Amino acid sequence: MYKLIRNKDGNFAIITAIAAPILLVLMGLAIDATSSYSMKADMQDRLDAALLVAIQSESSSDQKKAAKKYLKASLPGSKLKDFSSSNQSGVREISARLKYKNPLMFGEILGQDKAEINVRTTVRAPMVLSSMRIKLDRAAGWFSKVASIKGINSSGHLTTIAEAAYTYTHGYGSTFDLTDDGWIDVRDYSNIYIEFKIDPNSFGFPANCWLSGCPGTDFSTNQTEYSDRFFFDGVQLAPNTTIDFVDTLKCGQIIKHAWEDGGGHGPDFEYEVEARCDAVNPGDVYVSN
Repeated sequence: MYKLIRNKDGNFAIITAIAAPILLVLMGLAIDATSSYSMKADMQDRLDAALLVAIQSESSSDQKKAAKKYLKASLPGSKLKDFSSSNQSGVREISARLKYKNPLMFGEILGQDKAEINVRTTVRAPMVLSSMRIKLDRAAGWFSKVASIKGINSSGHLTTIAEAAYTYTHGYGSTFDLTDDGWIDVRDYSNIYIEFKIDPNSFGFPANCWLSGCPGTDFSTNQTEYSDRFFFDGVQLAPNTTIDFVDTLKCGQIIKHAWEDGGGHGPDFEYEVEARCDAVNPGDVYVSN
């Protein structure tokens, strides 16, 4: 009996028979864990990309639709959860969670054929000017004058975006007209500036002024020489001041612009510009997760 107990012949086979299933289960679980870890990293990349697409849309509903459409194509079976969007202090922020049940190769042994994986992402981007609306206020004086908002379009050509014109008719009244009083999309324009012109044939314009020097008739926010002709929210700018038209606009606010035509006595060509910032610059988007 003692010899039978001390006999080690066949012990390795027995130990192997007992340990092998356990080792196989552990190896399977390791494979499933690696698969889930890889899937989580892949999900994070896909959610980041989906929200980068979504943040280009203006409304929250359109943003959510864009994100869902992207995820449906890139990771079928995934679920977009906890979607939120806000526009505050000139910054658009979108947050969301992505849920996916990753199939397990060996988890069924333990009664679990899928592992639920969740990832979260937040994207932020400063909002930029997308459109503006002009409202005429008042114009006066003897000089007929025109204020034109100009910009370089996507084809590289200088274009008049909108124009306000005051025409003085001596003894017959005057007119103050605007070419476009609706929302004007300015995203397709660059180098936007204001051009202000006075008609030298206007009533009261100095006759034969070439003898003593004629007053200026063409002004622009691109010129610093006549910057003191421009008023911003009731404040006259100092001479030789650089004016960036886009910088004078504030998202969601109405700003008052005015010009003095050179006849003195303060501004005599006034209008309001309302700015709307519904766009973001793709190069300024920040991602955190």
